[in-house]
Amino acid sequence: MPDSEISLYCNVNSKSNRFYVPGELRRKIFDNLHNMSHPGIRTTKALIASRYCWPNQNKDITNWCRACIPCQKSKVRQYTKAPVSQFLPPDARFSHVHLDVIGPLPISGGFRYCLTMVDRFTRWPEAVPLLDAKADTVAIAFMFNWISRFGLPQKVTCDWGGKFESGLFQMLTRMFGIQCVRTAAFHPSSNGMVERMHRPLKQALMCNKQTWFEALPLVLLGLRTVLREDINAKAAELTYGTNLRVPGQFFVDCNIGIPLPDYLSRLQELMRALKPSDPVHHGLKAVYMPKDLQTCPHVFVRRGPIKRAFGNAI
Repeated sequence: MPDSEISLYCNVNSKSNRFYVPGELRRKIFDNLHNMSHPGIRTTKALIASRYCWPNQNKDITNWCRACIPCQKSKVRQYTKAPVSQFLPPDARFSHVHLDVIGPLPISGGFRYCLTMVDRFTRWPEAVPLLDAKADTVAIAFMFNWISRFGLPQKVTCDWGGKFESGLFQMLTRMFGIQCVRTAAFHPSSNGMVERMHRPLKQALMCNKQTWFEALPLVLLGLRTVLREDINAKAAELTYGTNLRVPGQFFVDCNIGIPLPDYLSRLQELMRALKPSDPVHHGLKAVYMPKDLQTCPHVFVRRGPIKRAFGNAI
């Protein structure tokens, strides 16, 4: 530089002269240009490369852009989504049941809610009308309509709703030695066994909005006798060893005259030979898991599914 002892090196191979930046000034150059509008990596590279140069310039700019805290808070393009945990196959029928409550529904017969229950082994569905969704109502319905018919399950899977988090329901599970498995918050697919049952159940009940209470028994009969594609069987067959009679059925299975003890032993042998079928994961999205997540010292946590305007999502 004229009238100075400082030497300034430039790259003159491009259309405009680019100054060579020493190591101690490179980050300052990046901060001055990038912090104006926080552009992306490629835009920042072009912005700086048109004016300055230094060895490994693109690598430095890439690392600094990725480490920019305001950019990470404001420009979240893809969240890290951990894979959904898989349930172990149940050991026997009615050993693992999924619970949920749907509603409020249109008032029918004084009822506004339904306690839905699905056995993980046989896919046997139950839906119990409820006057309300209070904890004691749900606990009594589970006791009278599931435990009294199918015995005590080893596990129940439910969400974090107040009716399942209440002291009464927790006392009920502890008293009977039932393990309570909670689903992931804001993640209904983690309780997908019962959520998938809700779709055909609600579709059938919507055809009788004001009288869904009267239509519910036949709707459940249809769900129990329809062929399930994921297990290639019917819930009634896996539960009783035979299908149930439906309205309009012409042929009736005849009595083959097997003595009851022999019939019981054969039925028990066939039931013991049944093996659980793994559920089909409908619409399973690809899991995004960056490699740096295993070694990074800090992470950002997403606050929730709703993001206000000009607000950070994390």
